[in-house]
Amino acid sequence: ALFCKLMEKIARRNGVPLKAFTSLDALRTEAPQGEYDVAIIDYYLDEVRGPQVATWLMKKRPVVLVSRSEECVREDAEWPECIKKFVAKK
Repeated sequence: ALFCKLMEKIARRNGVPLKAFTSLDALRTEAPQGEYDVAIIDYYLDEVRGPQVATWLMKKRPVVLVSRSEECVREDAEWPECIKKFVAKK
């Protein structure tokens, strides 16, 4: 929730439209597939991993994957092609 609030504040300050979801249930019900230009998705989610959500939500549009842990870079070597970048949250 804190990461979403931070991203919303940055987006608002820069005039960028942003939809932030704090749960997978909200994402499933409120986020139409393929509607977004880019997605920023945390690697570690409640029930699934970020790459699974990226594939479902974005298909072939670009995704930036974020995590506090850089272990996920080694854990999941073969990400879907939609994931273009990994950023460590520090």
